[in-house]
Amino acid sequence: MTSPRRNTAPSWRPMGLTEYPVLGALSLAPAHGYDLFRFLDHHLRDICRFGRSQTYAVLNRLEQEGMARHHKVDQDNLPSKKVFEITSIGEELLAAWVKSPVAHIRDLRVEFLVKLFFAGLKSSEVREDLLRYQLEVCRRKAQRLEELKAGCRNRIELVAIEYRTAIVLATDKWLKGLLEANSFPCTLP
Repeated sequence: MTSPRRNTAPSWRPMGLTEYPVLGALSLAPAHGYDLFRFLDHHLRDICRFGRSQTYAVLNRLEQEGMARHHKVDQDNLPSKKVFEITSIGEELLAAWVKSPVAHIRDLRVEFLVKLFFAGLKSSEVREDLLRYQLEVCRRKAQRLEELKAGCRNRIELVAIEYRTAIVLATDKWLKGLLEANSFPCTLP
C-alpha cells in the first residue's frame, strides 16, 4: 500500500537570467506583463534584451513555481488583464540572488550588472555589500591565478594566465571605483 502524497513545496530548478529581472521588477510593484516588458526594456536594454513573449512566458513559469501570482483586473470594453505580484518565496529568492556575487568574471557583463541595478533600487547598503562581495571574489581569483603562474609548463600557459590576471585586476579596479565613487544611484525616474 502506498502512502498518500504530501502536499509539499515545489522543488525549484535553478533560475536563469530571465527570471530574476522579472522578479526584480515585480518586487517594485504589481504589474501587467506588458508593463513589465516595458520596464525591463527601458532600464536594462543596454545590458540584456527581453522579448515581450519571453516576459509573458517567464511570468507563467514564475507563477507555476510559486514565485508570483496574479489577479484579474476588469477593463471597460476589453478583456480582463492579469496583474502579477511577487510572492514571499519570490522575494526571498530574489534577495538571495541580488546579494550574491557572480562566480565568473565573464558573468559581470550581464548578470552582475542586472544584480547591481536591483541592489541599488533596494538600498545603498545592499549595493555596497554586493560590490564588496564581488571584490572578494576577484581577490580570490587573482590569488589563484598567481598560484597557477608558478606551475606553468610553457610560455603559452603563462601568457594565458597573465591575460586572465589582467582582466581580474581591471575588474577589481573597476569595482573599487564603483564602491568609492558611490555616485551611481539606481533610482527610477
